[in-house]
Amino acid sequence: MKFEIDHVGIIYPNEDFGVERKVEIENDSELLQLHFIDKGDLRPGGMTLTKPQVELLRDALNLILKNKLLDK
Repeated sequence: MKFEIDHVGIIYPNEDFGVERKVEIENDSELLQLHFIDKGDLRPGGMTLTKPQVELLRDALNLILKNKLLDK
């Protein structure tokens, strides 16, 4: 399974401010891969999460949403 989120502000250590990039999220067996896609379809960065890490991320996001820690 693969899906994309457009216009995500991502900043790298050599940058002074966030740049809007596309995030491609892809399930690869036991891993979840996130690729940060720049203009021109380049993948300048990314990260890989294991199943336990994905579960921690899910739980953290649910906690944020349930406790309304983000303003509408």
